[in-house]
Amino acid sequence: GDARQSPPHPEVEVPAANVPLSQEVRDLAAGRRLAVTDNSMERALRILQAIHSQCTARGWSLQRDPNDDRGFRVSTPECDFELALIEELIDQELPDEDVLAAAKYPWQRVPLKKRKVGSGRLSLRLGPYYHCRTWADRRRWSLEDKLGAAVAEMQRRVDEADSRRRRREQDLKRRQHEWDAAVEAAKRAFVIDLNRRWIREQAALHAEAKSLRTYSQALRDLAEAQTGTAISDPLRQWAQAAQEEADRLDPLTEPAGLRHVEPENLQPDDYAAFMPPGLNAHSRPTR
Repeated sequence: GDARQSPPHPEVEVPAANVPLSQEVRDLAAGRRLAVTDNSMERALRILQAIHSQCTARGWSLQRDPNDDRGFRVSTPECDFELALIEELIDQELPDEDVLAAAKYPWQRVPLKKRKVGSGRLSLRLGPYYHCRTWADRRRWSLEDKLGAAVAEMQRRVDEADSRRRRREQDLKRRQHEWDAAVEAAKRAFVIDLNRRWIREQAALHAEAKSLRTYSQALRDLAEAQTGTAISDPLRQWAQAAQEEADRLDPLTEPAGLRHVEPENLQPDDYAAFMPPGLNAHSRPTR
């Protein structure tokens, strides 16, 4: 019914024997880059040409793997992965080459020795050997038949990497939006707290000034009562000092400054204490 179907595998055309290979593919395979025998080399090159064409069509690059002498690296805008084209080896009993070279007579019996030889079966490995997908020649199909599945798997990995990147970008934007909103809220909270502290400080200074003025008047009254004595003038001087201190402290002496304060160019250290737990006022999320 409505079950989601996997998209069909792309058609991957392997060039025929009479189609010349690109120089890029020949350069890639130069220096024994393919782990295949001479008998399988031409076929392996044509498979590599088909893979190279698929990569080029998708905007990917197929390059030598700098970490593996026999491997390649597919680089895409979203991710990279390793690729290797390999001929499977089998054990075969062949004449011992050392004994054969030293034999004096053509009829001399040369013992057989088990050696690894190419089977003619090619396999394509995607990813590192310890965690990879592999497609290979088998009785019911050839590697050429499976290239579409291999390319589809590469595309799936690219699409998954793209989805992960988009999710990371969306998550980053969300966290940045939360941080920006938190900074604005912290700045407002700092300003509110600043004005609360300032108005309470003003009220305390005004109360202290009123107390000093009361004290100054009491000193004057005492000086008046001591008129003609040696302490009357010092009392008046001290009363004046108390009055001047009251005027200095009292915020009402400068009414132009008695208003709500909106500081400019607030710095992170100013409002850091008002940020939510886990958010750093100095560090907007970047990844």
